[in-house]
Amino acid sequence: MPQPKILISILSCHKERHLHQQIRDTWAKNDFGVDVKFFLGLPKLPDTPDEIFLDVPDDEGHVSDKNAASIDWTYNRDYDFRFKCDTDTYVHIPRLISSGFESYDYSGLRYPYSDSPFIFCGDERSEAYGGSGYWLSRTAMKIILDNQDSQQYRGSTEDHWVGAILRRFPVSNRNDKRYCDTLKGPAPENNYITCHHNRYGMREDLWEN
Repeated sequence: MPQPKILISILSCHKERHLHQQIRDTWAKNDFGVDVKFFLGLPKLPDTPDEIFLDVPDDEGHVSDKNAASIDWTYNRDYDFRFKCDTDTYVHIPRLISSGFESYDYSGLRYPYSDSPFIFCGDERSEAYGGSGYWLSRTAMKIILDNQDSQQYRGSTEDHWVGAILRRFPVSNRNDKRYCDTLKGPAPENNYITCHHNRYGMREDLWEN
């Protein structure tokens, strides 16, 4: 079976554009058969091969709008799966694409943290944590686009917003602790796929390890 068409979608902004080269030089350096794009808002500049400038505000209060616009961009270019992360996420791409993501519409690290195998397990609010990254299938992307006017948790908490929409539908979902909200990242001695809070300095050390 051929590998699905995958996009790693990095939500960024103009003030963090200087971090893009660090990512290009480390975890996104090699071609693993997936596309990696940075998504930014206004002011809208000409798109580059890996930077997409969306017609949405770039400030923190409109991150949900930027996320919705990036999902729309992804869906309309026929990607089968989208992995969303941030500029301070470190991603081990070979582990990412062999993680079993394709069996679920929505997967990542459940927040609030839980040992439940599912992201949704009866709590009023639960979602896959955006900092450590999460997957959306085409089914999940279409649900979000069809319901993108939802105002629940809309604003700076794009992951809460996505979770609030998807929990209303029978999407298959998985809580996967290999996506880590920690500075300790992927290494030979563990099975971690991502880590969070990796904004400054550690990318090179993780890459060399």
